[in-house]
Amino acid sequence: MRPRRQASAQTVQWAVPLVTDDYCRMYGLDVDAAGNVYVAAEYGGTGDLDPGPSTVMATAAGYNDLLAMKFDATGALQWSYMVGSASSQREWCTGIVADEQGNSWMTGGYAGVVDFDPGPGEVLQAGNSTQAAFLVKLDPN
Repeated sequence: MRPRRQASAQTVQWAVPLVTDDYCRMYGLDVDAAGNVYVAAEYGGTGDLDPGPSTVMATAAGYNDLLAMKFDATGALQWSYMVGSASSQREWCTGIVADEQGNSWMTGGYAGVVDFDPGPGEVLQAGNSTQAAFLVKLDPN
């Protein structure tokens, strides 16, 4: 019988919970040269997106909404981008990448009409009733 070999243990640097009262699923991740982490997800329900002492509440407008987040190298939330539409429509993401200038690019799909501007402005895109694809570019901040 061969002696059991101990695998070398990794040291956890940090962990970030993304929890809502319904669900949250991550579909993409990228890390830039500075160690910033970009995450693409979709979520339903309501939850606090900031793993630190601050609060960044998000409530899905529909069945599931889009979510992109940037964390620094220590796991601190830098920003979040949330997009959602009426409950009869849905949005989903398939990936995210960051470029050398700090922009992030998110891909995914949606059904119906979606406003990709989470602020007071509007960037409306209309898909067909079943699904359409999107590419969103987000600035570094």
